[in-house]
Parts: sequence; C-alpha cells; structure tokens
Amino acid sequence: MTSTISSTSTSTSTALLTTALLATTLHRPLRRPLAPMRASTIIKMGVTAVVCCVGGPALVYYVQPSSEELFKQYNPELQKKVLEQREERMKEYEEHMRVLKEQASADRPFWIVAAAAEKKKKKAIMQQTEENRKHLADMRKEMMEEQNR
Repeated sequence: MTSTISSTSTSTSTALLTTALLATTLHRPLRRPLAPMRASTIIKMGVTAVVCCVGGPALVYYVQPSSEELFKQYNPELQKKVLEQREERMKEYEEHMRVLKEQASADRPFWIVAAAAEKKKKKAIMQQTEENRKHLADMRKEMMEEQNR
C-alpha cells in the first residue's frame, strides 16, 4: 500500500515540476533582438566572398601547369614512350566511349546493362583461357610424341 502511495506522489510531484518549468519558460522575457548589420560589414562580406569564389579558382588556374608543360618536364625516353603509346591509348579511349554510349542508349538502366556486359566479358575471357589451355595441352602432346620418336 505504501508503494502505490509513493509512486502516486512521485508522479504528482513530477507533473507539478513540469508545469512549474513550463510556466517559468513561457513567462520569461524575450531576448533582445539582434541589431541590424552595418552597410560596411555587408560590403566587406561581399568583397570577401567574391575574392574567395573568384580568386581561389583563378589562383589554381594560374598555378596549375598545362599538359604541354608537364610533358616537357618528362625525360626524353619517357616522352618517346608516351608518344609511341598515344595512338593506342586513343583507340582504347574511343572503344571505351563507344561501349559506354551503347550501354547508355539501352532501354534498361545503365547499371544493369553494364553488369550484363561485364558478365559477358568475363565469360568470353574464360572461354579464351580454356581454349588457350587446350591449345597448350595439344602442343605438349605433339612435343612429347616428337621426343619419343
């Protein structure tokens, strides 16, 4: 019996405390409103924003070397190697872009088409690997037969 009385009195005291807190927060005076900003402060903020938004990218553009400047910094052997591989890389890039355009023009979502193309590519690689293994096995047999003669 005493436990029900104490729990009832606890819930009553909690309710009274909550009501008292709400009453004090509702009757508090409001804080003083913020003073309006001066025109000079607004102008300074605008100038700073323009300097950051325009000056930052301009600085990066000015400091960053162009691709020709980077190429000139390579040693002669590396320059020669890059020039030799340029045509091959361009062909690979064009092939890659062609495949991407084909996949993008499909009716299905891109990620589904790309996953199907990846599976097809893996299957082709597996078939090629299996054919190479068979060819090597045949060559070994022929070499063994020639050695036994």
